[in-house]
Amino acid sequence: MRDTSYDKPILVAETSEREERYVVPKTVYETQEREVVENRRVPVQETVMQERRYTVSKPVTTFTTQTVDRGGFVDTQTVTPGRTYNRLAWQPGGTYVNPATGQSIWRVPGLYFTPMTGAPQVQTQKTYQANYVQETVPVTTMVQEHVAEQVPVVRNTFRDEQVSRIEQVQVARTVNEEVVRKVPVTTYRQAVERVEQLTPVKVQRTVTEERVEEYPVTTMKTIHEERVEPYEVKVMKTVPVTKTVRKPITVERLVPVTTTEQRQRVVVNRVPIETERIVSVTDREVPTVVETEDVLPYPSETPTPVPDPADTVPMLPGQ
Repeated sequence: MRDTSYDKPILVAETSEREERYVVPKTVYETQEREVVENRRVPVQETVMQERRYTVSKPVTTFTTQTVDRGGFVDTQTVTPGRTYNRLAWQPGGTYVNPATGQSIWRVPGLYFTPMTGAPQVQTQKTYQANYVQETVPVTTMVQEHVAEQVPVVRNTFRDEQVSRIEQVQVARTVNEEVVRKVPVTTYRQAVERVEQLTPVKVQRTVTEERVEEYPVTTMKTIHEERVEPYEVKVMKTVPVTKTVRKPITVERLVPVTTTEQRQRVVVNRVPIETERIVSVTDREVPTVVETEDVLPYPSETPTPVPDPADTVPMLPGQ
């Protein structure tokens, strides 16, 4: 849990009263009499005949051809290609071209990271598909027709008359009046409020796991055979050669691999046998000792790489 508490500024309200004096204008009404002379217009009604013209709308039905959409929703399938990933797979031995160097080298059969493609996913969605159809539709329109007729109309006229009367009128005057009142005053002061808050945080740690795996290893045993023959042979000295081979391996992580190996092989040559008699002081034959040598591979030959247990990743179920 991580403490994410923070200070929140707040306003604290304080209420107090103060005395306020001000002058208020007060209106005082007084009643007075005055003579009012006004002109009146008296209405007079009379009936006259007047021609009235108006427009009458009549419905008229016609047929027209229009395009109507009678489409609907259909199912459309969308194919999403599968995800491409690398996994360990058994590869037979053979010659292949290294993409990094462009050289053709021999590959030992075994487990290698091989690109795999998963199964595609098919999704079905509903889409709207339009279907336009020609239809004959009745259309009703209103046609206007002018009509004239005589209508009696009552006409109002006015006649002017003068009328005098006395009425009471209220006269208003303003008087200043002093008013004292108490007004509540609210003041605000700033304070700090502590807000406690704990936030859960996920922490990830790495655990080292040790795995022990067994894999078959082929070893070669060299058997020395000693032969004694009475012939002279040239002896070649065997010099051990140590060669460091670096091979590119495609894995999820890059680990430098240094492999040092020494392999022996027996080379059989057809050599003419010559017999020579050596006479010593004791006048006896001394046999010639024939030595058999082990010849190492030439430096130009590519040794067969031995799989490293650290480079072998076990295949999990379902991969």
